[in-house]
Amino acid sequence: MSTLLLDIETVGFDTANTDSLSPYKGQIVSLALYDTKRDLGVVYYVSGKADEEFSDDSFVYKSRTEKQLLEDFWASATDYEVFVSFNGRAFDIPFIYIRSIALGVKPTVEIARSRYVTKQTAPYHVDIFDEFSFHGVVNKKPSLSSLCDAFGVQNPKLFMSGEDITEFFLAKKIDQIAKYNGQDVQAITALYDKWLHNLAPKSFINALELS
Repeated sequence: MSTLLLDIETVGFDTANTDSLSPYKGQIVSLALYDTKRDLGVVYYVSGKADEEFSDDSFVYKSRTEKQLLEDFWASATDYEVFVSFNGRAFDIPFIYIRSIALGVKPTVEIARSRYVTKQTAPYHVDIFDEFSFHGVVNKKPSLSSLCDAFGVQNPKLFMSGEDITEFFLAKKIDQIAKYNGQDVQAITALYDKWLHNLAPKSFINALELS
């Protein structure tokens, strides 16, 4: 099945307060997407500079307004049967839905809202945080950083963290936010591969093979 990895970076409307984690009080400033089948990645980022674009070995970076990046996301979402995130069930997906509604962008697909992959149908949503915390039953919930260190995956948090986003946004270092966003998606991709080959339920594997 066609699979899309996603991750967002956000800031609050009131940058003096820590409200960047609320979709009702904040906005998306970067959205990173990675297509596993085509080995292609794109990061849409809000820089205020129309048609700005650059690239590196892994991603193409494209300047958008927040509304435009959401329109681009939903336009491409119909091509995918699996969405993969880290803590996306509680954060990224609700944030994307709420900001889309607020900006008048209509969602095109219903990304699975059931917590368990075994109870989902396409389009599936695999939340790596949920899967590696065994749906919340482990005593200490894993961070993206701790999972990267545990599994030998390059850790993007060594260079930057989510707490730095507002500071970098205010300093107009948007390109660095976009690159960090892409690094997060690369880490999530590697962790998804670990999950897929070791923990994924047979029903999900069968669905992948039959597609």
